[in-house]
Amino acid sequence: TFGSSGKTITDYNSRENKIYDMALQSDGKIVAVGFTNNGATDNNFTVVRYTTSGSIDTTFGSSGFAIFELNSSGNTADAARAVAIQSNGKIVAGGFYNNGSNHATILRLHENGNIDNSFSTDGIVSITDVSEVLAIAIGNDGTIYAGGFYGSLIHDTCVMHINSDGSFDD
Repeated sequence: TFGSSGKTITDYNSRENKIYDMALQSDGKIVAVGFTNNGATDNNFTVVRYTTSGSIDTTFGSSGFAIFELNSSGNTADAARAVAIQSNGKIVAGGFYNNGSNHATILRLHENGNIDNSFSTDGIVSITDVSEVLAIAIGNDGTIYAGGFYGSLIHDTCVMHINSDGSFDD
């Protein structure tokens, strides 16, 4: 009953697309994150939602996709690497954007795929001294724990604690 013979294959714009992580919403819908290529070498931070039967949920974002060009200079490799769902249904996605070097990024979306502007000042937290977010966990109080790495040659690990408003827990 899921997809075709138990799997769903999504071809977005006949370009390279990848999923790196998934989370289940309380209603059983699947939120997946990764990137989609919009031409040349320009990859965009992508969140897509599937129904419980494996089809694209067209009520989410724009026809099932929430795509973010985090660095508008073009020819960048932005990508979402991790996702978690808060108890209020909001979606927290982490990854990176690239403007010559990677910068860790965390976005929070409403359940419908629109950016949540109550998180940080624009729904996006960019962390310039950390390279990538690779894991996200949500605390019982709604705060966000993100793990990743920093450094260009030697990758040191990093764990961050971010308040539910997008500020860092100093």
